Amino acid sequence: MTDLTEILVRFRMYKYAVTADIEKAFLHIELDVDDRDVTRFYWLENPMDTESRLITYRFKVVLFGATCSPFMLSATLMKHFRDNPSTTSTELQRNLYVDNVLTSFTDKQSLLKFYTESRKLLSEAGFNLRSWNSNSTELQNVAGRDKIGDNDDIVKILGMRWDRESDDLKFQQIEFMEKDKMITKQNAEWNYCPTDDNPADYLTRGIYAKQLYNNSLWMNGPQWILNRENWPTWTRKIEDCSTMVTVSDENTDDESTNASTQTISCIDIQRYRSLEKAIRVTAYVLRFIQNLRNSKDKRSIGFISVEERC
Repeated sequence: MTDLTEILVRFRMYKYAVTADIEKAFLHIELDVDDRDVTRFYWLENPMDTESRLITYRFKVVLFGATCSPFMLSATLMKHFRDNPSTTSTELQRNLYVDNVLTSFTDKQSLLKFYTESRKLLSEAGFNLRSWNSNSTELQNVAGRDKIGDNDDIVKILGMRWDRESDDLKFQQIEFMEKDKMITKQNAEWNYCPTDDNPADYLTRGIYAKQLYNNSLWMNGPQWILNRENWPTWTRKIEDCSTMVTVSDENTDDESTNASTQTISCIDIQRYRSLEKAIRVTAYVLRFIQNLRNSKDKRSIGFISVEERC
């Protein structure tokens, strides 16, 4: 994709700026028949009845929100532009980001020519350029007449805001919360779902479609879900959940080591929401302890190895 900074610079390089977007861009790209089965999903035959049977659907077009969708859209559009070379197709190639078009022109004639030719070029591939907005009154009038204009004075531009009247590009103002009112991992109220009541576990462990359809937990959720007073609470104590590290003095013999070994709690696993991170932190702590015992030339550095994680 084209670099965002380059697009924004070109957008306000010349006197007349213009922006538009492709209507329902992803839904205009069909999937090959042989590829549609990989998009299959279950849905209720009657969405208003949770007890109705499950039926299988599949997508015929590119999914909105899939990781690969922007690439597929870009590849399709770029091929169409290459197959139809012109000044306008070159302009679109340079100033298109996913389904948004942003560019600028030195004079009104070039601006209106781009409006006409870009719409024609994309319509030949089944796309519709809409939501036209510009600081040119002439273009605003033409787009309004064609019922594809956008009359907002503040226009969203790739995460920024463009004031069409003052011709200013701005970031959306962010109001920061006072520190004592911020919700963090330390002061948040945490709840949990026991394994036996967690419907997501069925999918991660694997389950047949017929079993899923007849599974009350999957269809309706845990019995306590609608009554907050019945929500389960975490009852284990912190000391029961801490990772225990054994520290001993290597300079003593085996008999005295066993007698002087002390076990301390130095890692609170409740601070970590993933097992992967807890294991990694524990490995670094154990390495640090081992490095204290070793001479400088024998100390471990760099990333944690597989052996250290085990």
